[in-house]
Amino acid sequence: MNRRAKVVAVVVTWNRREILARNLRAVMAQSRPVDEVLVVDNASTDGTRDMLAVEFPKARVIRLSRNYGPAGGFFAGIYHAMKTAPDWLWLMDDDGVPGACCLSEQLTVAHQYRFDVCGSLVHDIADPARLAFPPPRRDLPATIDGVRRAGGTRGCLVENPYPWNGLLVNANVVEVIGRPKPEMFIWGEEDEYMDRAKANKLRVGIALWADYAHPRPNFPSRWFVNINIGRRSMRSGCYADPTHPRAMYHARNQGYRDWTYRGKVYGCARLLGVGAHLTLTRGIWAAAAYIRYYIDGARDRYQLDPRRDEVLSSLTTELSGA
Repeated sequence: MNRRAKVVAVVVTWNRREILARNLRAVMAQSRPVDEVLVVDNASTDGTRDMLAVEFPKARVIRLSRNYGPAGGFFAGIYHAMKTAPDWLWLMDDDGVPGACCLSEQLTVAHQYRFDVCGSLVHDIADPARLAFPPPRRDLPATIDGVRRAGGTRGCLVENPYPWNGLLVNANVVEVIGRPKPEMFIWGEEDEYMDRAKANKLRVGIALWADYAHPRPNFPSRWFVNINIGRRSMRSGCYADPTHPRAMYHARNQGYRDWTYRGKVYGCARLLGVGAHLTLTRGIWAAAAYIRYYIDGARDRYQLDPRRDEVLSSLTTELSGA
């Protein structure tokens, strides 16, 4: 008789006490219970620690000394979770809400189709009929029913899942590709982890009946090609609004992903396109800042702030002392 697989839920949070509580209530109410809940607190200052101690005493809490972003949070969370010898990791940010049968459905689909990484179908928490994120393929509609019809009787799609939204990861994956890059901090680290999984020929997919709710993202995106014709739009060259305080993190992570997984021709096209567009619309200094950070990531240096060596040194010291 096969033993039941051990599943450890890893939830990363920062200063969202009430939202985190909503998430944890849903995680702990799964029809197929998780075996352990591990919360990584990125140095919250809003009373998260006290709330966890009172409302969720069974959760294991890892409190970091500063905010390392989702990249550092999942780096630390996966490190601690793997110490308990799990079969699966269930990874999520604090603002998602898994349906009662979400984990059960993901486990079923992952075993049936031998997925190494299995995501859920993420709907808009304010409009459950629509996806919270863009469709997993460009030819698919932005509705839950439309994507499910595309999966047919299989109940899954062999497409990139939505990372950090109830992402079910086999523990063997961590042995193959490691943990997220903590120096990425935010905006791109989750997609890079999926890029890495596919580059290593791991099987990834989406369980279409695994229900997961999430607010629609408010990422401050801009495009250097954005043409609307009727109901259709042609967009290319996404970049973060340079006025946002974290825009350069996205530029650098974008450079790393382009050069590593898409090739230099693709990377040069984006660099020239976005650089020219920023020069014309925001001025030479905005373009120069984007180009500096993009190249810093493309060459995998990560020497502009926050520097990789400083982030890794600090985080590694914390983990070794835990």
